[in-house]
This record gives sequence, structure tokens and C-alpha cells, in this order.
Amino acid sequence: MAPSWTVFLRDSGFDANYWTEIGSRGDDDLEILRWAEANDHVILTRDLDFSSLLAWHGFAKPSLVQLRTGDALPDKGTGELVVSFLRSASEALHHGAIVTVEVERRRARVKWLFRD
Repeated sequence: MAPSWTVFLRDSGFDANYWTEIGSRGDDDLEILRWAEANDHVILTRDLDFSSLLAWHGFAKPSLVQLRTGDALPDKGTGELVVSFLRSASEALHHGAIVTVEVERRRARVKWLFRD
């Protein structure tokens, strides 16, 4: 994801970090998942590897927001749509979920990872 997402999400009221503010560019996806789980963060990604790793390693958290779009920048309405879905899926994201945001279809699908 572009670093402009971090700025956009912060400006929208979210506690957002770009990975290189926390770790190193060369860190693997499992390292990122473990950090997000330990720090109660949600991962915004276009990478399908994260959902596979969650399933493979049995994570109940962190939650993922997978962005499906040709335009991966937060401009042209994409950012506002993602923020809207983040807010509407906040309960699911708090408990552990994968939210797939399909920008062209203007919809989001929520899959719970674990539910009490």
C-alpha cells in the first residue's frame, strides 16, 4: 500500500502506521501479523498472502482489510469508501475479521475469524 494511505487514515481519525515506521522493509508478512496482533492493529493490504497466513497459523487476530481495486491510492473516492467500510465494520474488525473491499462494486464482505 502507498504511504499516502497512512496520512489519509490519520486525517480521517484512525491510528495508522506505515510498516517502515515500525519495522523494516525486509520483514516478512508473519512478522507484520504478529506485531499487529500484539498491538491490536488492523492491516490494510492488497496482498492475499496475509489471509492465507492467518488461516495457516490459526490467528484469531489481527483483522485484515483487503483492498480490491485497480487504483490503490486513497484519492478519487477510494479513501472515503474504505473509511466508510472501516467504520461500518468496526465491531467485526475489533473481534477479528477479514473485510474485503471491492471498490469498483462499492461493496465490502466481512468474514469473521473468530466469534465469542
